[in-house]
Amino acid sequence: MIVRKIMKNEQTISSVRFHTTPGSLTSMFNLILLIEGPQQAAVLEPLGVAHNAIETLNVSGEDVLVIGCGAVGLFAMSVAKVMGANNVIATDIDDHRLSLAKKMGADVIINCKDENLKQAILKRTDGTGMGRICECSGASAMVNSCFSLLRKGGRLTLVGLPQEPLHVENVLQDIVFKALTLKTVHGRRIFHTWEEAEKLVADGKVNMDLIISHVYGMSDFENAYNMLISGKGCKIIIDPWK
Repeated sequence: MIVRKIMKNEQTISSVRFHTTPGSLTSMFNLILLIEGPQQAAVLEPLGVAHNAIETLNVSGEDVLVIGCGAVGLFAMSVAKVMGANNVIATDIDDHRLSLAKKMGADVIINCKDENLKQAILKRTDGTGMGRICECSGASAMVNSCFSLLRKGGRLTLVGLPQEPLHVENVLQDIVFKALTLKTVHGRRIFHTWEEAEKLVADGKVNMDLIISHVYGMSDFENAYNMLISGKGCKIIIDPWK
């Protein structure tokens, strides 16, 4: 249990001079009491990002498209369902990650390598487009095109980190005339996000274990990074106690 880990390090912790801000102690005690172990605690970070992103979208009663099935995207699907989304559509180019998306709450999966995403979305929405989109891939091509997938008055949150310039082909039709709301997310809201994420885990509403694909010991860090670079893992953890 993580509480034992903390107690073992009590002398080290107590020897450090620190001060707290309102809410920090509550959050720490929630973490100790509610999280089953250090591996689950380690993935609270991407869960928090997903929670922050979905919260900005106001998804209750809406259909939601999540682009990108990495750790944050997968968590976003679960959080969207918890927050009252109708149908959650997941898209990616990796079939294994899409299979994880189904387990994390996606109602529909679309492999955009094999299927035209815009045509698929317009078909499923009777030509209207999505009301809510959470972009988690960071792929510049997807970020550029996701505006065209929104309906008028839709909301889009950008979470992924594109490494190339963005270019929207039809700015008037896809942005200005849609009266859309664009939000961006960087991290979490302290301490609100941590507290809400911990509640989701404690209530069993989010499956943390599905996201953790590999666990390596500290001495095996090279294999951990090789797995990360290969793209075959989801969330890879280096556990110093393993």
